[in-house]
Amino acid sequence: MTRSWALLFIFLSVTVCGFDAAPLSETRPSPKDVARSAVDAYNQQTSTDIVFKFLQLRSVKRKNFDWGVHFSITFTVKETDCRKPVVHDVQDCKYGSKGKLRDCYAEMTVLDFNDDAPLTSVECNELQGPKPKKPASPKRKKQKAKRQPQVMEEDAEVKVQYFINSYSTAGLTLSGAGTD
Repeated sequence: MTRSWALLFIFLSVTVCGFDAAPLSETRPSPKDVARSAVDAYNQQTSTDIVFKFLQLRSVKRKNFDWGVHFSITFTVKETDCRKPVVHDVQDCKYGSKGKLRDCYAEMTVLDFNDDAPLTSVECNELQGPKPKKPASPKRKKQKAKRQPQVMEEDAEVKVQYFINSYSTAGLTLSGAGTD
């Protein structure tokens, strides 16, 4: 009878502790998920009725720590045909044919012990349009300005001193150089 209680205790311990915890890779969101969450927050905080949708991830900096991960991300969003009072899921919205682009920066901390991802900040700025391309120039090797060696006077004296108890192994002193 004692043996069956011991086996039951071990079984319950393994079931509750061992199989319930998900690996960190499953509990932590991907950078695209973080960007989409930031876009949702941005759509809630803007005063326009236009809904923006995640378009492209530009850069990600991830800082892991013992109980979570912090993301600093830059990404691009684009206006959609959807409007705020009606929209339920941004992923169902189609990009507007003449929708404006915005560059966004967000920081988000995801804690392992909390399912919510608290958004620290999100900021988006409207792009002014594509940057004009420079006209193509013929391929030429850029010539570096050649530097002439400096001329030292013949009576310049070089003294080298060694410092035993120091991080540097030698000191260099020029005496008479450049003095007129």
